[in-house]
Amino acid sequence: PWLRILLCFLLFYCLSHAHLHSSAEGQSLNGNQTIISSDAIFGLVYFSLGDRTRRHYIGIWYKKVSVDNLQWVANRDGPLLDSKAEFKISRDGDLVIQASTNLTATPSSRAAVLLDNGNLELRDQGSSYNRVAWTATPQ
Repeated sequence: PWLRILLCFLLFYCLSHAHLHSSAEGQSLNGNQTIISSDAIFGLVYFSLGDRTRRHYIGIWYKKVSVDNLQWVANRDGPLLDSKAEFKISRDGDLVIQASTNLTATPSSRAAVLLDNGNLELRDQGSSYNRVAWTATPQ
């Protein structure tokens, strides 16, 4: 369940090379996009290791050192083979990875936020998305 939640978070904005610190309903993250914490120290990225197997991962990295300094990987044991997959909040409020299709979903009332300490939170809509439904903490 935590992997499903985290994977949904990454499918935020569909704008190329987006640099955000949060994502709201109906937004997604894919390919070459990054979500950056508000202090620009941590980044949530959809990446590949550059090997020829075309394996793609979703992770949080410490931006002040290098892209290779990963703090946490959501799908370490289950890489994606679809470079066009999207990480987003599903219509029922879960974080999911969706393969590249023409299917669309009704947006949920949740937002994902990458905090300055590297934690990834899934928040319920309300007064400024204050209630935390789920948190991923890098080790």
